Amino acid sequence: MKKYYTIGETAALLGVTTQTLRYYDKIGLLSPVYCDENTGYRYYVYKQFHYIDRIKYLQGFGMQLKDIKEIIHSGRVDCLLPYLEQKKQEAMAELEELKKFHKKRMELLWNAGAEILAVETIPSLTEALAVAEIVEEIGAECWISFSCKNETEISDGTPIRECAKKLNGISCVKAIGLNCTAPHFVENLIKEIKKETDKPVIVYPNSGEIYDAETKTWHGAKDGKTYGQWAEIWYKAGAGVIGGCCRTTPANIKEVYDIVRK
Repeated sequence: MKKYYTIGETAALLGVTTQTLRYYDKIGLLSPVYCDENTGYRYYVYKQFHYIDRIKYLQGFGMQLKDIKEIIHSGRVDCLLPYLEQKKQEAMAELEELKKFHKKRMELLWNAGAEILAVETIPSLTEALAVAEIVEEIGAECWISFSCKNETEISDGTPIRECAKKLNGISCVKAIGLNCTAPHFVENLIKEIKKETDKPVIVYPNSGEIYDAETKTWHGAKDGKTYGQWAEIWYKAGAGVIGGCCRTTPANIKEVYDIVRK
């Protein structure tokens, strides 16, 4: 571990800008531990990193920097309570709004005779939990699949492993998985899900093709693998149900069938 980190290194490691760190210093929120008199270079130490993380976290609650400064310098947390209560109320309102959006549609489908509800392309854990509540309320069953932005996280940045852990104990959720996601992320996502649940893992990713917004055309997957080759990888990783989402075709599904039948 280095003794000192330049302002540029600190900014890059903590995901802030050098201008932000200079401003923190200007207002007396967080200052570098050492400033070279000859060069003017500012240096930080490792133990300051958690303060920067804490500042970013508290700003996420909508706190003003002057209040954050008071908490960090005095250790008082009472001024944090109103922000926590506000966030709690906002989360409850968001949950109710999501339930209101989904409930009527889900009731219509279930009452029409659906055997299971496919709750798919879910971007956030909050929405998944709201949907699970509705499914329980109407006495239905479902699977929940998330859209994912990389090999460990769903679209809102929540680790898919955390999502699987939260949904694991909800009996009406019969399978957990992902859809509308690039094929090369899927193998590791399956493994992350299986770390937290024994429920079947369902995956139906995109074709892997790339969309060119300028020409409004699709182009072949850069990895060169066929959909069937990907499906074999997913099957071996532990997927219990495999299908296809955007730009997949009946021929792709036949590839999956041929792989699984082997």
